[in-house]
Amino acid sequence: MKWTDKQLDVINTRNRNILVSAAAGSGKTAVLVERIINMITDEESDVNIDELLVVTFTRAAASEMKERVRAALEEAIEKNPDNENIIKQLSLIHNADISTIDSFCAKIVRENFDKIDLDPNFRIADETEIKMIKADVIGEMLEDYYLEADEKFMSLAKQYSAGRLKDNIEELIEQLYKNACGHSDPEKWVKNSGNIYNIKTLEEFENSELLGEIVNFAKLELDGILEDLNTALKISMETDGPGCVDGLTQLMESISEIQKQNNYNKMRLAFRGVKSVTLRGAKGCDEAKKKQVQDIKKKAMDRLGKLESELFEQTVEEMASDIIKSHDSVSMIIKLTLDFMKRFADKKGEKGIMDFNDQAHFALKILLSEDEKGNVYPTDVARQMAENYKEIMIDEYQDSNYVQEDILNSVSKGQGVNNIFMVGDVKQSIYRFRQAEPGLFLHKYDTYSQDLTKDCCKIILDKNFRSRREVINSVNYIFNYIMTEKVGGINYKNGNGLTCGAKYDESINKQDNSTEIFMVEGEGREDEADFVAKKILEITDPENGLKITEEGQNKRRVKYSDITILLRSLKGVSDIYLQALEDNGIPAVADSKTGYYRTIEVRTVVSALSVIDNPYQDIPLATILISPMFSFTENELAVIKAENICEYLYDNLLLYKETGSDAEIKVKVKGFLDFLDDYRKRSVYIKVYELIEQLVNETGYDYYISSMPGGKRRHVNIEALKEKAVAYENISYKGVFNFIRYIEKLQYLDSDDGEAGISQENDNTVKIMSIHKSKGLQFPVVFLCDTNGGGRNDTDKIVVDDNGNIGVDMIDENLKVKSPTIVKRLIRRKNKQEDMAERLRILYVALTRAKEKLIITGVTKKLTKTISDLKESMYNVKDEMSYSNIVNAPNMFTWIGKTVAKNKAFDTIAEREFNGTKARDEMYNAEADIVINTVEAEDMLYQEGKALIKDEIDSKKLDRIFNLKADNGDDVKKKFDFTYQYLDDVTLHSKASVTEIKKQSMAYVEEIDGNQEFHKETEVPEIIPDFAREDISGNETLYGAERGTAYHRVFELLDFDMEEYTIDTVKKMIESFVDKGLMTKEQAGCIYYKDIISFTKTDLFNRMKKAYKKGKLYRERKFLLGVKANEINGRSNSDETMIIQGIIDVCFEEDGEFVIADYKTDKVKTMEELDKRYHVQLECYKLAIERISQINVKEMIIYSVTLGKEAEIKKEDKGE
Repeated sequence: MKWTDKQLDVINTRNRNILVSAAAGSGKTAVLVERIINMITDEESDVNIDELLVVTFTRAAASEMKERVRAALEEAIEKNPDNENIIKQLSLIHNADISTIDSFCAKIVRENFDKIDLDPNFRIADETEIKMIKADVIGEMLEDYYLEADEKFMSLAKQYSAGRLKDNIEELIEQLYKNACGHSDPEKWVKNSGNIYNIKTLEEFENSELLGEIVNFAKLELDGILEDLNTALKISMETDGPGCVDGLTQLMESISEIQKQNNYNKMRLAFRGVKSVTLRGAKGCDEAKKKQVQDIKKKAMDRLGKLESELFEQTVEEMASDIIKSHDSVSMIIKLTLDFMKRFADKKGEKGIMDFNDQAHFALKILLSEDEKGNVYPTDVARQMAENYKEIMIDEYQDSNYVQEDILNSVSKGQGVNNIFMVGDVKQSIYRFRQAEPGLFLHKYDTYSQDLTKDCCKIILDKNFRSRREVINSVNYIFNYIMTEKVGGINYKNGNGLTCGAKYDESINKQDNSTEIFMVEGEGREDEADFVAKKILEITDPENGLKITEEGQNKRRVKYSDITILLRSLKGVSDIYLQALEDNGIPAVADSKTGYYRTIEVRTVVSALSVIDNPYQDIPLATILISPMFSFTENELAVIKAENICEYLYDNLLLYKETGSDAEIKVKVKGFLDFLDDYRKRSVYIKVYELIEQLVNETGYDYYISSMPGGKRRHVNIEALKEKAVAYENISYKGVFNFIRYIEKLQYLDSDDGEAGISQENDNTVKIMSIHKSKGLQFPVVFLCDTNGGGRNDTDKIVVDDNGNIGVDMIDENLKVKSPTIVKRLIRRKNKQEDMAERLRILYVALTRAKEKLIITGVTKKLTKTISDLKESMYNVKDEMSYSNIVNAPNMFTWIGKTVAKNKAFDTIAEREFNGTKARDEMYNAEADIVINTVEAEDMLYQEGKALIKDEIDSKKLDRIFNLKADNGDDVKKKFDFTYQYLDDVTLHSKASVTEIKKQSMAYVEEIDGNQEFHKETEVPEIIPDFAREDISGNETLYGAERGTAYHRVFELLDFDMEEYTIDTVKKMIESFVDKGLMTKEQAGCIYYKDIISFTKTDLFNRMKKAYKKGKLYRERKFLLGVKANEINGRSNSDETMIIQGIIDVCFEEDGEFVIADYKTDKVKTMEELDKRYHVQLECYKLAIERISQINVKEMIIYSVTLGKEAEIKKEDKGE
């Protein structure tokens, strides 16, 4: 293999502390293996494989690395069979310390347990067992504190008494304990976490670092606000801009005055000096630009107001007072946490177990000691290990934490002997929730030199050997703008971008491999998922689909197995994508971790176990009785329950067995009770997994679920439950009762394992996985989806920062007031910054998984507004996104969209949607290799309808028409006199709604009758006297089409089973629609009850009611139909196929034929007006029903809400 110069530096540099910053796809694992091979095969270096400590992030990575080293040694021995050193290294490979940090810690503890008085028979506990013990310990501890009735504890209990008290205080303790575990001395860290609350005077508070941090955060936020206002200023100064220069300049100057201040009090005072300005806009200016400027200014003022209210609302005295008042609460929280830590450790010691945190801290205790002055030094064990290891290699160093750092440093040579080799990529540090600390990597990155002669040096591997040039360019373009030092701690464009190292044959690739970004208009994830499914069908088309490179071949079409859909989180999302792909005939599998405990088969078996443990549980008991295990019917259970009045269903069964009236039911009840009695006896002496095995076999339940749809998966789910029962036998809890609790705890703690998978690795299926799961992997085609999904809201009762400070609420029991202290507000700001930095890194991981094609999608309910929001970036000439815009972005798509809007890739959208004037800066002209597209809601429906059109349009017809040669004057005259023979068809659309067809028809009538006025289905606000107000649902707030929609909704939901329709009954009916979420309050509020009552007195209503009772009434039926243009357009002779779509208000069957009815809320004086307006619309409905159902439509009716009348629409000849 040919190595690059930088890779050779990594392989060959020795006797240094070396940090390798290895970008995505840079081949770091291959380089690391080569470095190991070179070290152990170089006889001059005198290094053996068992003298290296190699730490990796996962067991799989450790196993793979060891196998790579073994394979390389075996290959070397084949070439040089007499090399004694290689033979020696092969014999030592089994003893090589190539493992995870957890395995390394386990080795230290097992070999040195006596140094810390640890029972050698300890075991690593099951994660769920640890959580159960933790919950038990907290519960017992809180009971003790309640019995003691400690004053400070009772005060804390009152403060957090909202909701479930145990859960609230448990959350406080858990949060503090979790953060403490990531530090070398958790107990010391917890004790120090409340130091800020120890202030006694105002002077102490003023001398703390808090006020300076507040000022610094404010300045960063103000930078972004000023940047946005500067954008508004540029728009204002354009020729057709609103010209609000004076007002904006005045506002910007007052905000700049805030930013100049370096003192909290002065900055707070400067906030008071900001006065809002009114931006009216110059006369005749572009209205869209005026609104844009006003919107930017409004957002800026909102952000300014939020900043002031969060950090500058209180005086210094008020902030200090809150902190002093919170002292006792914080002290009690710390006391409870320390007490919990001791009790928890004791309980684990009693059971002879530990978790991975314990193991790491025990290892640290074995390796490091502390003298009386608090100085930490390595123990004899650490010094001996340091002598044994000639180099320590740490893979995925960006995911290390403080504990791991101290452990590995303790076994390094130290004292001037540099032998730590660290490799990773801080841009891929995405495990903050596991206490990973990217700051460790960043500190070394900032302080190590690129001079390889220095003791501490860094090497940057920036060449990506994974992805195509187009993928690299798009990733670089995006992150050059959004990954900045202010947020992520690293400046991407300052030497941290990717360079293309992969070789793809471009000569035969005539397709566009640019990264595609789609803004999908829709109501939610379902619409986005449906679009993704359609896009997958497009790129996997056997004839015209995307081509990719395959090793050993030139090009081939993309298969399903080449495609991976990446999601930020699978929970609640992967199922939507699986369904969409399934609906489109695309096989897919999701690496989901949800849904297992909700499956019917698992719930049934767990219910059975619950009943075996305690039959006095009605819901589990009823569940298994009506399940296929025992096949009771609901009527049978009703009979059993009705004959004897008992509190519990089990007692009913016992009585019915003796006194029941139905002999058949008695037999079933006796059989069940005998079965239950037998299994309750068995549960005492057999293991839970055996009980499950016997239960599903003897009841035949396993055979039943195997025969159901998805039977193979259901069977595997039960097998997985048995495996959990086997694992349960190895923990410290025993019996059926605790197994039920074990399963309940798994569900409560959100540790759902997901349904068992049955797909094989080589199956041709689309893969759906989380971004975290994809780290370290690569795929030919990547879809990054759900980029509009937001992060979690910060609702934690206690917040903790990286410096060990905790933030709580100040709760005044007397005034019943709760508000976050300034410490909590500031920590929230810090944590938000850290969360956004990690989200940036998660996005980087996602975008760098693609080898050949990257597709990004996001859904938006209002496409026009989304595009308008992106417009602001067009005027921004900054080469990096402001701190404020990064940390306040609601989602990933906002980052991507605002970045791409600065590039020429956005021109197509800008020119289509508005007069786009862009800043022609470096980012505009950059080769981003990005194509951005919009997918409107109508386009989605159109794609569905395209399948109905069989005839292809011959696009060459137009080419022939316009390719005439004008050789003489006659030809020219003919061209000018030319009349297009299909003139009547130029207004035809390949797809149109019934409403659009109606409008075209009305326009045609207008041409014939100059006095004809075109009408929409609108109405003016109705004036209702006060005495009639009781007949209205509420205040009338909807008009026109919105009110029409509300009436249509009532008619759609109308209850035909009601005996009479009065104001009271109609009112209750509509209120029930609102309660059920079927209508909004605003819709219900504009309904005039007498309109509904009038309708119920018509002949049409009576006919509909008869059809309803026969099951022949159909309301709000959608249709999509392909028809010839001349069938729906009276003046067209075209045979071209059109798609028409619409919704029929109501139709019903009567005497074997259909009747159509349409409701109208137009303000008209006669029914003739409605006939004239909507005749064509009803004809379209008639055509659709007759084509789809093959049943004749005998009658078309319009009902006028305004007139309270119905009228039949007579069929009209086309020539009329």
